[in-house]
Amino acid sequence: MKFLNKIISELLNQNKDLSEYNLVLPGKRPVVFIKQILKEKQYSGFLPNFFTIEDLIKEISEKQSVQGISLWLFAFEIYREIQPNEDFSNFLKWFPTLLKDWDDMLKFSQSDKAVLEYMFDEERIKNWSENLSESEETPRKKFLNFWQKMNLFLPILRQRLNEKNWATSGMTHEFARNKIEDFAQKT
Repeated sequence: MKFLNKIISELLNQNKDLSEYNLVLPGKRPVVFIKQILKEKQYSGFLPNFFTIEDLIKEISEKQSVQGISLWLFAFEIYREIQPNEDFSNFLKWFPTLLKDWDDMLKFSQSDKAVLEYMFDEERIKNWSENLSESEETPRKKFLNFWQKMNLFLPILRQRLNEKNWATSGMTHEFARNKIEDFAQKT
């Protein structure tokens, strides 16, 4: 709390009116402490605007976040266009994990497409280097087929989400990363 107290004191020394400030915080909990500090300092003006880092990312991206069952159902609809025989219970066995990995790729990599292609190429090389049977049921072939489908599915999912101005968490971060310079110049 000493750190927050110091920051608030410095802000008040710069300007007695904090209403024009936008404070970006790691979470919502520090807001409670800041309000308490302002009360102790007998601040009587309007409060600054408070944003969490995630709030700021959403604002910069200008996308509507979609998650959970809504996203799963939307994604399943699209996946069925590629794999018409897939049932929802089987889809749910792997999609949440894939979504988490894809979001991480979007957040921390310059190109999710490059990562997906790498995964597919890596599996193709492993497949080529091993003397596999002709059966489509070998684990290596299943894994290779999975990544091949993901290289089709994820770009379509991204496109359809974009058409609705929706975004997964990773997409939101990616859009914000691409717009951060414009946002900084405007604010």
